[in-house]
Amino acid sequence: MYLSMQFLPIEVSAIIGVILGILFTGAFHEDGFADLCDGFGGGWQPEDILRIMKDSRLGTYGVTGLLGILLLKWQLLVGLLDTGVFSYFLIALVSAHSASRFFSIALMMVLPYVQADKDSKAKPIAQDWHGLDMTWAAFFGVAPLILLVYLGLAWYSLLLCLAVGLINFTWIQAWYRQRLNGYTGDALGASQQIQEVSLLIVLLACFPH
Repeated sequence: MYLSMQFLPIEVSAIIGVILGILFTGAFHEDGFADLCDGFGGGWQPEDILRIMKDSRLGTYGVTGLLGILLLKWQLLVGLLDTGVFSYFLIALVSAHSASRFFSIALMMVLPYVQADKDSKAKPIAQDWHGLDMTWAAFFGVAPLILLVYLGLAWYSLLLCLAVGLINFTWIQAWYRQRLNGYTGDALGASQQIQEVSLLIVLLACFPH
């Protein structure tokens, strides 16, 4: 991305950044977000939602949700790049990725695993997670945010990011409990995407302009 910024407009570099992120993760979380949009948009009962989420076909809700979150992410990256401090941008990107994954993992500690297909190879892994595992996950999730503050970002930005992450965690787990009676892999992926864009919004608001 840094090289592309030397020759291309910021908007194009931001698109490259979004594409690289998708390639790096295999679109795993984006796929989960799209499936969740289809399931929650088209189903009312937990069994209907889970059945729709398992369908490999993408519906209107999924396409709309995926386009919306990718466009939002692109614009947020444009805003972060426009600050002109690439080191801030890079660490902010890493911070949003790492912290959002920690909050997503934490859902497994408070929700049961649910799956419509009883023969699915996917298995719950929360039972294999212990307090020490979550401590390390929290450390690696928050460490980039601490580094960002160390490099000059206002200290309250760290507290604000954590507060937003906890608020999102609270309503997401309540939402999943109500609509799904628990979590699935797609639900965790969707949570990560929601947390990531939320944290990017906070960081962009806190960045010096």
